[in-house]
Amino acid sequence: ESESYVLSATVDVYEHLNGINYINMGYRGNQQPLTTGYYPHVNDDDVGSMGGNTDDDSSIDSNIGEHTGGGNNENFNGDIGEHTGGGNNDIDNNAHTHYTRSRTHRPVVTTINIEASDNSSLQSQHDTDPDYASANACSAMDKYAEFEAYLDTMPIQLKRDQREYKHLIKDNTAYLSVGKLTNMIASEMKIPTNEKDFHNEHLDPVIRLATMIADDQEITSQLAEQCFTYTLVQPGETVMNSGWIRKVKSDSDGKCIKIKSRAYAQGQHLVPNEDYDGNAYSPVADQEGVRLLIATATIVGMQIHQLDLTNAYCQANLTRMKHRTLLKQYRGYELRGTDGNVIKGPGNEQIVMQLQRALYGLAISGCELYSQLTDTLLDMGFKVCEYNRCVLKYRELGDTLFVLLILYVDDILIATMNEDIADSFSEGLRERGWKHSGVKLADWVLQMKLTKTVNGYSLDVERAIEDVLKRYNFQHVHTTSAPGDANVILRKEDYIKDTKAEQEQVKSLPIRELVGSLNYISQRGRADISAAVSKVAQTVSSPSLEGWNSLKRIVKYLKGSKTVALNFDDASKNIMEGYCDSDWGYDRDTRRSVSACGFTLAGSLISYSRKLQTCVALSTAEAELMSLAAAVKQTTYLRQLLKFVGHDVTKPTVIYVDNQAAISLGTTGARTNRSKYIDLKYFLSVDAIVKGEIVLIWIASGDNLIDMLTTDL
Repeated sequence: ESESYVLSATVDVYEHLNGINYINMGYRGNQQPLTTGYYPHVNDDDVGSMGGNTDDDSSIDSNIGEHTGGGNNENFNGDIGEHTGGGNNDIDNNAHTHYTRSRTHRPVVTTINIEASDNSSLQSQHDTDPDYASANACSAMDKYAEFEAYLDTMPIQLKRDQREYKHLIKDNTAYLSVGKLTNMIASEMKIPTNEKDFHNEHLDPVIRLATMIADDQEITSQLAEQCFTYTLVQPGETVMNSGWIRKVKSDSDGKCIKIKSRAYAQGQHLVPNEDYDGNAYSPVADQEGVRLLIATATIVGMQIHQLDLTNAYCQANLTRMKHRTLLKQYRGYELRGTDGNVIKGPGNEQIVMQLQRALYGLAISGCELYSQLTDTLLDMGFKVCEYNRCVLKYRELGDTLFVLLILYVDDILIATMNEDIADSFSEGLRERGWKHSGVKLADWVLQMKLTKTVNGYSLDVERAIEDVLKRYNFQHVHTTSAPGDANVILRKEDYIKDTKAEQEQVKSLPIRELVGSLNYISQRGRADISAAVSKVAQTVSSPSLEGWNSLKRIVKYLKGSKTVALNFDDASKNIMEGYCDSDWGYDRDTRRSVSACGFTLAGSLISYSRKLQTCVALSTAEAELMSLAAAVKQTTYLRQLLKFVGHDVTKPTVIYVDNQAAISLGTTGARTNRSKYIDLKYFLSVDAIVKGEIVLIWIASGDNLIDMLTTDL
């Protein structure tokens, strides 16, 4: 026969493993638990499972939020989730979670029911655990020394105020399937991002509960890292405010992997050399470094892995603060006594948190993390590139143990000759105290999808394009073959041409937001829309209906070409080549020209840029010469990176130019009546040619790869 059990759900401690939430379930009354500890969701369908004490032939029903028992079935449909019991099970509204154990199914948690009655209590295994006992008796402390000693040993109360959960009750019951909750949140994207949204009385109770789950995970992580201790505020000390920020995190396929909450300090008012030593600068990897790693992996035949540090900032110590860093207690997690009131000091002083770790929101957190992480890597034998402090290597290119790293805050991109070396690197970090999610093959790099192909790798931003289509409601628009229209000339005074009704309409359109989204996509590999986006971006201060129509055309073009990617698939092209171009008199308001340059390696672009020139060029030759000077500066930087990695830079880098006059001026530096007024800095190419760093070669405009950066056709 099936055996029925009644559980009480407690929402006090949550952990996270491999993107799946764990939930701790407590038992009511004298009933004996089947197992102890945490009960994970055990499959991709997010089914909650009660492990242990099950038959060997037990199985999990893969339907989310549904369990089928034995005997005569009775069905219960709650607000969310579904339970099919067995035998004579009665499912009622008494704030209990029911599950059934039979010979063919292990116990499956299908619903969570939060206590609804006022005379009830939430019970947990942690209620009797001294590490999580409730803080109390603070009012009995009448001496500061005794209170300080008490704070040093005070256990942390993780259970949130029970009154918070009463807001979750819907018709006296709140049945919740965690698996369905995760999928629902992923599709709706309605997680409250700030405290105001979280305490909105109209917020769906299920979403509020999901947010609490994520909040508990964050607090548990900070406690595990010993991010703070409790103390009393001294006279004259400044206490920073704390806050919450939340986000739904997804993988490269758009599937929700977790709901992430981040507790942060509002440390924007910290002053350099007054509150902390030095400046707060922290280097971050640029796109050139990432693409260079991918190109190198293609040429040499390396594997690309990635590693994510867990709660990265919380793993870095605060070493540069000049005084105690105090923070108000997180809302919802204040220390409370047995009476439910917030605990005060013996003199009614405020109890605050003294930070020990580099919490998110502090100006120096990024700097602390970078310096301490690189110290560890240096100790492991890595070398840091002087020209890009986020590029590191171990050994030399060609060595079987060669490793190339790219650091991007808490994300590490790793190129190695085989997986064993990557695993060894992972263990080396772990042995030195750095906690991380483990090494895996890279597939999602800085919001870009990295795909292993037959001959190399491809990098695309299809997900970002789909997000733009969905966010701005462009899923059903028709496609177009070009991002721009040659017959459309945008100027800042175009808004004057709009009628009053059109001007009012434009004010309600998300023009700035859409320009920012498209500019992000253009910088992540879609160089073909750079010119079109730049044209509209220059008019956002005075938006017009014509500008909005131009933006819609770009979106239509992206919809029809969202699978376009940077393909690093030609290992034979192991020498970097450069291209430069210009658009003379591009800006119709200032008549300044545009400079554009790009560089290829392993068959794809590793660097490209487009920028408005700082002065008016009097001829196409002058505009091309300015563009050439910008290309030479970027060549110098990239050659230093290539040299550090181990590429051959003994030969000069070829730069293709489609203007013979610019080649002549850039090679000889000749001064004639028509060129003697040109600023000396634009003749930078002459010195680079003499040093043997570059060589200029003419190319037809139609064959110039960077021509797409100067025209939106």
